[in-house]
Amino acid sequence: MQPVRSYKRLSFVLAAILLGFMVPGMAMGAQFMGDDADVVVESGTTVEGNLYATGQTVTIDGTVDGDLICAGGTVTVAEGGVVTGDVMCAGQAIEISGEVQGDVRSAGYLVRVNKGGRVGGELVGAGFAVDVEPDA
Repeated sequence: MQPVRSYKRLSFVLAAILLGFMVPGMAMGAQFMGDDADVVVESGTTVEGNLYATGQTVTIDGTVDGDLICAGGTVTVAEGGVVTGDVMCAGQAIEISGEVQGDVRSAGYLVRVNKGGRVGGELVGAGFAVDVEPDA
């Protein structure tokens, strides 16, 4: 089983690097975070540049000063979390309770902007349910 996980992670990293070469300036300052369980940007922490993340859960409690490109079972921009660029993620559930200053392009079973969550650009979601709570 371990080699399969390595191939998944390697495939994701290679795809992210290839995408970075295709979009000028995108790979500069990029950071990669991957784990079989959890990826967390803690409150008070700032990730400079784009963040490529993969894990069972991906949680942004702090700040990503760039784009968030990720895949996970659950992807959350928590209350108090900030992404200054775009969010491009796939997962079972994508929930925005914090602030995304750019666009959100996501695919999952549930794509939701919770009350108090803010998306500065467009919200493009593909899933069984795409939900924006009132006052979001």
